[in-house]
Amino acid sequence: MKIQEFDEKFNFHDSDIHSINYDVKAKALTIVFDFCYWMQSDYEKDRPENGLLKVIFNGVDSYDGVTGENKYEYWSVLDGDIKDGKYHLFIEDTSSGGSNSPKYRDIYILADNVEVEDLREK
Repeated sequence: MKIQEFDEKFNFHDSDIHSINYDVKAKALTIVFDFCYWMQSDYEKDRPENGLLKVIFNGVDSYDGVTGENKYEYWSVLDGDIKDGKYHLFIEDTSSGGSNSPKYRDIYILADNVEVEDLREK
């Protein structure tokens, strides 16, 4: 799907980042979220409220952010939207300053399209 459709369909507020991996050769950025399914307009009450959601940004021409596994235990998404043609995630990072003085991070992604995979147990 295109970035605009992705932005309109998914609400990432309060979802946590599980991992971020950028494959330079494939021009693909994969972010796995501990996602708040219950906050989505199409949420089905008989399904789990939270669970993993894999998002793959393909054809990434520009990516400004960090990568790696297991660095994001205390990263929570405050907002996800489009800014200047890029998908923007505004992150609250309480890993070092705690909840009283968190750090805030921005991730900007310019991509051709997005794939989304629900990783909850079916």
